[in-house]
Amino acid sequence: MSRSNRLKKIYLSLLLCSMVLPIAAIGQASPNYQERDGIYGEIKFAEFCNIPNGLRARVVAEAGSRDSRVSSVEFKIYSRYAYEVNLWGQTVVHVTGENWRPLGVLGPRNNTRDGDRRFYDSGPMTGPLQSVVHSPIKFAIHVNHSRGTTIDLGGIVDMGVIEPGQCRIYDDGNFR
Repeated sequence: MSRSNRLKKIYLSLLLCSMVLPIAAIGQASPNYQERDGIYGEIKFAEFCNIPNGLRARVVAEAGSRDSRVSSVEFKIYSRYAYEVNLWGQTVVHVTGENWRPLGVLGPRNNTRDGDRRFYDSGPMTGPLQSVVHSPIKFAIHVNHSRGTTIDLGGIVDMGVIEPGQCRIYDDGNFR
């Protein structure tokens, strides 16, 4: 093969790669994206703030199905709570155990009557407290659908230990 033919093939290969790579990067799923039990999705965004004058949490999840109907998404949070009492100028703290709880008091976010919705948002949940202890924070979603419940779809998002006065945000940056 002549040198000019080899160069033409190399240039053609580079041209094709330059057209394919940007398209591949746009459609790339995040590492937590999962398809299980006929349901697909993950947690797309999570925020937890342990700041003065309030605790704030919010989660946005993607959930859908190719062959069944998603009815609702339940948001779960794993954390540690503490109760603080000021007795004669001395702060006394009682730390509770760590466990999973529903995020917020409103219950699951239901689907629309007209069909599957793709993104579910817990909405910002705020409380008028600041935790006086550091707390490990994890988020998970449970998807209820016409064939049952898929637990921890897309895995668990571990925000790590959040000290008083700090915020952490998880954003997969990948809306497809």
